[in-house]
Amino acid sequence: MTAVVTTAAARASASVRVAPALDPTRCVAEAAQRLRSGLQHGRHIDAAVLRTAMENVHRHRGTEGGRDPSSTTESTQANAPARGGQVCVEGASVAVQPTEETADQDLLAGLLASSQGTAYASALLQHFPSIGHVISAEASQLRAFGLSRRDIAVLRLVHEIACRMARAEVRSRPLLGNWQALIAYLQTAMAYQQIEQFRILFLDRKNTLIADEVQQRGTVSHTPVYPREVMKRALILNASALIVVHNHPSGDSKPSREDIETTRELKAAANALEVELHDHVVIGHGKHASFRSLGLL
Repeated sequence: MTAVVTTAAARASASVRVAPALDPTRCVAEAAQRLRSGLQHGRHIDAAVLRTAMENVHRHRGTEGGRDPSSTTESTQANAPARGGQVCVEGASVAVQPTEETADQDLLAGLLASSQGTAYASALLQHFPSIGHVISAEASQLRAFGLSRRDIAVLRLVHEIACRMARAEVRSRPLLGNWQALIAYLQTAMAYQQIEQFRILFLDRKNTLIADEVQQRGTVSHTPVYPREVMKRALILNASALIVVHNHPSGDSKPSREDIETTRELKAAANALEVELHDHVVIGHGKHASFRSLGLL
């Protein structure tokens, strides 16, 4: 995850030679100079964050005659808190890494290559309800805030990596015995999508996942579902059972009357072909509704 998770407004992986009695601001300038080429292909480094980090390191390293008394060489080690992350100095390398206390704005800014990453992050989080919504936003929405194609691609990368990590837990064993992992995956993949999508999980006789497919995408409040197409795909995949899922962009996971009617139609079509419809799950923001648990299936 090092390609994704960064620091306060940046990820610093610089080579800074610690010379006797150097002023911390000069260390910042040297780091910026050496990292310039890396910034073209890597992450933005906020000079203010790095300066704070270096000053903290400087304060925590007692100096005698311009040298760190705990070291007999230029290679030293130190850790100090920095705004939004933890600064680590080991040898001649400086890195500021995020912690659980890192603010969403700082974490998001660290993903953006622009020199105005912090300003962009602030604007995005004022417009969208959460960092999850930002990462899942449509490219056209992100471009409206001035994000480059590279920045948008990085956010897509974050989302895809998170989904794949969660999906790996789902594939590890039969779904019905791994329900919490399944819900965690569905939340990651669907909770912050801004249009409804209809997803189908196709299972074999042991309830192991055969395929995970988004069959339909709709609007902010509706997704068309065609039972005939669902069953056609199930037969092609030789699936014995299904779990169908859709999200509510509003965040409310309560099933609508249309959801209930659609589920009845799906159940009837599945029964006709001896395919088991295990559940219909509605995904909201941090919550979900199971038709089977609600007695609606």
